[in-house]
Amino acid sequence: MNKILKVVFCLFSPVVLFAQTPSNNPLAYNNKLKNLLNNQITEKVYLHFDKPYYVAGDTIYFKAYVTLGGQHIPSKLSGVLHVDLLNTANTVDHSLKLQIINGVGNGDFALADTLRKGNYRVRAYTRWMRNIDDSFFEKVIPIGSLKNNNIKLQAVAAKAGAADIRFFPEGGEMLVGVNSKVAFKAIDAGGTGIDLKGIITDEANNEVGRFASSHLGMGVFSLMPVAGKVYSAKVNYADGTQSTIALPKAKTDGLLLIANNDSLSKISLNVIANKAYFEKSPHQEFNVKVVSGGKVTSFKGKLDYEVMRFDIQKKNLRTGIAQITLYSATGEPLSERLVFVQSPDLLTLDLKSDQAEYTPRGRVTLSIRAGNKANQPIAGNFSVAVTDESKVPVDENSESTILSNLLLTSDLKGFVEQPNYYFVNNEPERLHNLDVLLLTQGYRNYVWKPQADSLVKYPPEVLLQIAGKLKSFSGKQLVANGKLSLISPEGGPVLSQNSDAQGGFNFPNLMFAGYTKFVVNGTTAKGDNNVKISIDKETSAPVTSTVASVSPTASNDIDTIMAAYLKNSNNQQEDIRKYGAIGGIVLKEVKIEAKQITKEPAYRTQSYAGAGNADQVIHMKDIKITGQLSDVLMGRLGGVAFFKGRPTLMTSGDRAMMIIVDGLILNNSGDISSSSIDQILASDVETVELLKYASTSIYGMSGAGGVLIITTKRGTGLELADIESKGVFPVVINGFYKAREFYTPKYDIDAAKKPNADLRTTVFWKPNVITDKDGNAAVQFYNADGSGTYRVVIEGIDDKGSIGRQVYRYKVN
Repeated sequence: MNKILKVVFCLFSPVVLFAQTPSNNPLAYNNKLKNLLNNQITEKVYLHFDKPYYVAGDTIYFKAYVTLGGQHIPSKLSGVLHVDLLNTANTVDHSLKLQIINGVGNGDFALADTLRKGNYRVRAYTRWMRNIDDSFFEKVIPIGSLKNNNIKLQAVAAKAGAADIRFFPEGGEMLVGVNSKVAFKAIDAGGTGIDLKGIITDEANNEVGRFASSHLGMGVFSLMPVAGKVYSAKVNYADGTQSTIALPKAKTDGLLLIANNDSLSKISLNVIANKAYFEKSPHQEFNVKVVSGGKVTSFKGKLDYEVMRFDIQKKNLRTGIAQITLYSATGEPLSERLVFVQSPDLLTLDLKSDQAEYTPRGRVTLSIRAGNKANQPIAGNFSVAVTDESKVPVDENSESTILSNLLLTSDLKGFVEQPNYYFVNNEPERLHNLDVLLLTQGYRNYVWKPQADSLVKYPPEVLLQIAGKLKSFSGKQLVANGKLSLISPEGGPVLSQNSDAQGGFNFPNLMFAGYTKFVVNGTTAKGDNNVKISIDKETSAPVTSTVASVSPTASNDIDTIMAAYLKNSNNQQEDIRKYGAIGGIVLKEVKIEAKQITKEPAYRTQSYAGAGNADQVIHMKDIKITGQLSDVLMGRLGGVAFFKGRPTLMTSGDRAMMIIVDGLILNNSGDISSSSIDQILASDVETVELLKYASTSIYGMSGAGGVLIITTKRGTGLELADIESKGVFPVVINGFYKAREFYTPKYDIDAAKKPNADLRTTVFWKPNVITDKDGNAAVQFYNADGSGTYRVVIEGIDDKGSIGRQVYRYKVN
């Protein structure tokens, strides 16, 4: 009996934006957050990189897309994205905080030229995503090295005997008397699929079926279990070895959900009861829930026959994984099936170049048009990368793309081998293999696990914040209802608030870039400044020791993968030594000459130069006056002038000095407007060291305006948060990262004649290409010297959650 399901979607609750915790009702705020999680309002992150691998000394450029779960709508829930570069020792080398506006942002990592070669990882997450396990974006980034290229790294050897083979009955289990699919997946010790074939036998060693892998160690066969029979798989590996594995035991009675996804227009569902179950529970009610694209549809049925058939029209579903679950009348999940839906809701992206072929260093104009499924123009946000394919060859099947990530791998458990294979085209074989993938690797269901205190542990970050505690100066009592002010020495409004009953305070919704200085002032409710202020330290997500969702590519494959790239990078270095770099500045070698100094007695210092090597040292115990630090030091530091607390060398013009307090850099040299030292009490200072001229070379270009090193009486090389002052707390907070602009040369007639070889591998990168109301945009750039095929990749999203990707190639001769 066929029953056609008319799908009517129920939308999730609308997303609510919370800028800060309401001070009068934090419980209501937390309940709203719990409602978001309970309604599965989740976020996903995808990063588009300018190329798949790099060499030490390169810059990694990327565009970030933050979306709302299966809806893929650009997220307005979070405004802060954390991006970490993890090294081969599985620790964080560098972290960025990116401001996310309407779901997008961009950043970069400048790689030191001393990095060891190996597989590094980039991970990205919002604080909201930390409420759910295994939801971070992670990608392996192979990094080669010209300096450390002789390092031999051990690879993971594939051994047939160590193969992991698992069987996955469709719907979760086999039922006696029901013919259904059984999928399988076989991987080696390195995590990649291995080919195999074999036979299915019963306990009497009778052959009842055969199987063979069809793609990357995965395959499927059909089996109808018989009551009392036990089944095994006799496996033959490609290397000639064999093994025998017991199949899951068939259930004697039950309900099963199976699906046929072969049709382009519908999904055919069968709810099947085996004979034993139907005779025991005829006419029993059941529920089916379909989750697709962030929408939920539920319908009820009654078990009037052993097989109940339903059709779901795909036109009502979104492209991506649809989760279909069978529930009992009491809400108990009985069986589940995942299918991949391909609807015409992806963006169409047309790229056209202004010429059929180009010359090296020739100017290229690319026209872009974005449309929807009806070919109507779309205003969207895109990123464009152009690479010289002869220097950066790519295995397209293995690429991680905006399609493969947001639509597939972000919702699956474990490492998905060759994720883009399933999106290159719609061949029946690929669609079949995609269905087998979903049968084997299961679904990562986003379910919030309530905390013991029923609080949402990680609220979303809209902007930055500075939070902490106000205590008595002895630190023994928390100061409730104290008065706090947040002051930026760089200007801006003074923010004020009172501490709560536990002495806590929080200045939310702050927006600033780079390392920025603030001063927090605090008093009791009566105005007494005999208090101590502490600032909450930022806690990043813990680093997992192993990440199953990340490719286990063997490290010693890097030289093979990057052979052409490494050769080109070596040629670039040779060219730089001859002529200087295109698009960069090659600094002349700085030679540091020894100088005669008078030996200072030993004293505590965090100077890179060490004690006794400063041009001048002032011991504050020898100065009998107190007051603002700049007033105390005025006239005592040779060649240093102060203006509103900002020190400068008289010979360096308006270039600010680098200021270091207990080993922590307070400012970035060069900006005189952000260098006041009066946030530190003179009475708290033990020594002040002055480095100038040649002495500053140990700090590189950042110290060119002079270096002032301040060691406090309590300073032992700890963070600035450990400096105690009554009622005053200076703090340096790392704000939003300001991404560097990708350098693109502009060749005119004279520039084209220069001897420098243009050996760029990424020829063009633009993370913020916006199409207008007519769906149009254009970019211009100049080719490098390499001839051959140049590869253009454009990825992006519109405000309704439609995503798109297109690859375009042109010739350079």
